Amino acid sequence: MSLARDTHGMRISMSRKGNPYANAIAESFFKTLKGEEMCLMDVPTYGELGMQFPKDIDQRWRRVQIVLRADSGFAREEIMSWCEEDDVDYVFGLAKNSRLIRKIRRELRRARRRFGRTGRAAQLFRDFYYRTRDSWSRSRRLVGKAEYLEKGSNPRFVVTSLTGETRALYKDIHCARGDMENRIKEQQLDLFADRTIAASMRSNQLRLCFSSFAYVLLEYLRRVGLRGTELWPERSAERLG
Repeated sequence: MSLARDTHGMRISMSRKGNPYANAIAESFFKTLKGEEMCLMDVPTYGELGMQFPKDIDQRWRRVQIVLRADSGFAREEIMSWCEEDDVDYVFGLAKNSRLIRKIRRELRRARRRFGRTGRAAQLFRDFYYRTRDSWSRSRRLVGKAEYLEKGSNPRFVVTSLTGETRALYKDIHCARGDMENRIKEQQLDLFADRTIAASMRSNQLRLCFSSFAYVLLEYLRRVGLRGTELWPERSAERLG
């Protein structure tokens, strides 16, 4: 922070004795936020809040495409049906089974031969439609990754509502969630987004707003203020704090 202060003339706002004025603007803002700008909708459960959130985004930003990315725990009929009914795209991991592996057995054999020739990890992709025997109401598009590593075969699958080339969908869209999870973890652990211990949803919503504001400011600081400095590689909130 001293580097940011010296280089860019930033000042720390503190309501300490003798210097209360800089903080008065922030206090006024938060008063307005809490009294007038907070969503006053009563949402009794986190599940209902999750269902309402994409609808609110769509109403305010109609050109935004919403894509949910998650692991296999979310590849459930209730979630995917809701996404399909509300025009929300998804890419979910899917646990492998013998039926799925049979679908990409040819690609797995080719990946194994390629690994034998090169000694390097080999990946091939194939998409197909699949429906579970009992739990899914319809067939859905899957992308299978036939991978062969030094330790052996490593097949992976995702179920998705998206169209497009299989490798790009798996590598660029699904796998990119790993870095996004790091950013979420950063906000939870370093910027206290996990402190949702209040009794009411509205109070917890306010706590998350404060954490989100902090994250936006931090991201702007490291993206603009720290670019080209010795702190640029140390981009995590923990280290910058």
